[in-house]
Amino acid sequence: MLPSGQQCLVMLAAQLGKHTTLSDADAALITSLTTRAILAEARQDYRGSDSVWLLAKGSVARFEETLDDGRQVTGLYFSGDLFGLSAIMLPKPTLSYEILERSWLYAMSIADMRRAIHHSPRLMEALWRHTCIEAVRTDKWLLNVGRRDARGRLAHLLRELAYRAMGDMDVIPSSFRLSMSKLQMADATGMTPVYVYRILMSLRSESIFSVSGGLAYLQDWDRLVDIAEFDKSYLCQK
Repeated sequence: MLPSGQQCLVMLAAQLGKHTTLSDADAALITSLTTRAILAEARQDYRGSDSVWLLAKGSVARFEETLDDGRQVTGLYFSGDLFGLSAIMLPKPTLSYEILERSWLYAMSIADMRRAIHHSPRLMEALWRHTCIEAVRTDKWLLNVGRRDARGRLAHLLRELAYRAMGDMDVIPSSFRLSMSKLQMADATGMTPVYVYRILMSLRSESIFSVSGGLAYLQDWDRLVDIAEFDKSYLCQK
């Protein structure tokens, strides 16, 4: 069942409250924000932004592009995530997002967000800390693409997808719904789709990881951890 805009705002207040102490008045500012529901179809791109986004259901990738349309995915968002905060501070944000699957989003206007943080320094602190947490994730992505070999890069992405698709860092899933295509995984790891396919086939032949019918199966979690050199702490910042 799709949560309403109000329910998403309540969950956002609780999420921010995990790492920043918010008063009832601070939480009330969040839940009083006006939201606009948007149904976005898979493979749509959104460029620039006059809104901050709450992802109610689905998955979204943040990306940058070269002049010849080469795409690099720089971050992922899943149900419950808040993104686009840089538009609050930057005069002309150049934000680009790709909808990975049919998704429901709630948009909040930049003007409303600015008014809210003007009235609440604590809320500003919470949103600032949120962007710092996202920056830590971006650092890990840069390390992954820049220094790991191709097999390690893809394994690291698959591990992050498994945790974030489940929405629970304390659960080791045996399977999860894979929302990224081979092309999108290639864009996230700096490889070609053909190379991604070859690595997926090698992981399958070694009974480590496989994909069937849109579901990903984690057959040997520990070996995937070793290949990825994965430390989930960057996903659990509080």
